[in-house]
Amino acid sequence: MPKTYIDDPGNCIADAGKDQNICNQTSTSIHAKVPNKSRKIGEWTQSKSQAELGVKIEDPKMPETMVFGLEPDQTYEFIWTLSNPLCRNQAFDEVKITNHSTPTEIAFAGENQISCGSNTVLLNADAPQSGQGLWSTNNQKIELEEAHLSNALVMGLSPGENTLYWSLSSTYCTSYSVDSVTIFYEPAPEKKSLNFTIAKDQSLPISLNEVQKASDMVLPHIEIKEPPAFGDLNSLGDDFIYEPIKEFVGFDQLTFQACSEKCPDLCAETEWVIQINDALDCFIPQVITPNGDGANDRLEIDCIHEFPNAELMIFNSMGEKIFQQKSYQNDWNGLYKGKELPTGTYLYILNLNNTTNDVIQGFFMIHRS
Repeated sequence: MPKTYIDDPGNCIADAGKDQNICNQTSTSIHAKVPNKSRKIGEWTQSKSQAELGVKIEDPKMPETMVFGLEPDQTYEFIWTLSNPLCRNQAFDEVKITNHSTPTEIAFAGENQISCGSNTVLLNADAPQSGQGLWSTNNQKIELEEAHLSNALVMGLSPGENTLYWSLSSTYCTSYSVDSVTIFYEPAPEKKSLNFTIAKDQSLPISLNEVQKASDMVLPHIEIKEPPAFGDLNSLGDDFIYEPIKEFVGFDQLTFQACSEKCPDLCAETEWVIQINDALDCFIPQVITPNGDGANDRLEIDCIHEFPNAELMIFNSMGEKIFQQKSYQNDWNGLYKGKELPTGTYLYILNLNNTTNDVIQGFFMIHRS
């Protein structure tokens, strides 16, 4: 007995998808809805006049396809027609694509700003004449209060440059114009005190990078506010070197003042307290030249054999530990993870682990020709 197929009435209804509003695009996709297990055969068509304008349908037989050749400020119509042998009538549906032109208004995020001592700033963009604006940033630490306002409040700025973006959008054109503003934030500094220990008649290199880092400023201008009372502070290239009075034992102190180049009223003092110790006769070189010539290639401490449990730690100018060794063997040659460290000033801390727990710390330089 022959089979009779009764088609689902829903399969006799064409659905060309929802009308679209796009912004200044030359192409877009159209999506006809086709139920699963459907036996429909469909095709996209358009009017002859529309086709003569250069509009093309990529694959008319596919429910989802691309259309090309669109111009702004135009509305286009596409017809999805389906044929099903079990439907009494051919079904079709129409979808409209409205291509809006991009607004001509240009975003302005305001003038760049400098914030001295406060990480909260009021932004000052031009509010849009129509549509809406929105602030954004790539810095996850920054918080924006009411980001849709042109004069939004920004909080949590990071020291240095912070970039924020003001974008304009209309109903159908998202972020059609974007401008950026840079806010330079210099945090308020605090007075600090650093302590160092050297042996009698030993000099102490002072890295300018260390002075700048101690100030917690982004772009500080450094000057000597109070020179040492029991020694001399001399220039060593871009750095300094402290040399105590011969045979002097005790404490000496010098003070650096750091003032922000962008915020001249923001200044901070850093005290360098230096203990000159007579209890130890231990020479630590001020410079090593690890070039393989056999002279000064390693950081050799002449008293290290007297302190078998001595521990040496070395730090770079960023405060990162680059070397640590218990029972130091006078064998460090300026390498870190198998690579040569660059010319520069480094901090050492030598814990002698003796009965009096003496600690010697100071700076030395690596010089590479």
